[in-house]
Amino acid sequence: MIQGIPSGEIIFREFLPYHYIDAAVAIFTLLALTSIIVGVRKFWRNLNEGSKTGQGGSTSIGKFIKSYVWPVAVQILKHEKFSDCEANKLRYYGHLAIFYGFGLCLVATAIVAGCIWLEILLFPQWAEFLLPPWSLFSVVKLFGNLGGIAILSGCGIVLYNRYSDQDRAGVSTYYDSVFTWVVVAAVLTGF
Repeated sequence: MIQGIPSGEIIFREFLPYHYIDAAVAIFTLLALTSIIVGVRKFWRNLNEGSKTGQGGSTSIGKFIKSYVWPVAVQILKHEKFSDCEANKLRYYGHLAIFYGFGLCLVATAIVAGCIWLEILLFPQWAEFLLPPWSLFSVVKLFGNLGGIAILSGCGIVLYNRYSDQDRAGVSTYYDSVFTWVVVAAVLTGF
């Protein structure tokens, strides 16, 4: 036994309590939401100024969602710009796998956070059921593992595409490769 480290089962939440992690996540989430709100307000103000001068259209909420929010959301979910590229079709599938893999990992993380806070706030007697470790076939593990596999597959496609035919893959920088390898390393440590 090393001096100062107790023997026995390792319980992560006693090493780093969840509320410290959640406080950091809450701060950064509030920062991101504040940025989104400021950006949307500026955008909305510019729309209103454009409609007053006759340069813009209607600024009703319904038309705003129909004209701006819905088309952008569909374009993001389908990755339409990547599918337009005929010269490098493989890149589309790589990016799509990475995108939806992160979505699956986000769902898994949200379930874990929800279970932790349910245990803390409402059901401390259900700690055995709500808190990790979960079985390999639990919803959390399935979402997380499928998301990780999708991200790794997408990164593999992107890296293969980048290194196999550099002329067709387009201009790539050192930072593109480093970022992709960092994502691979992060996902591998998550399994």
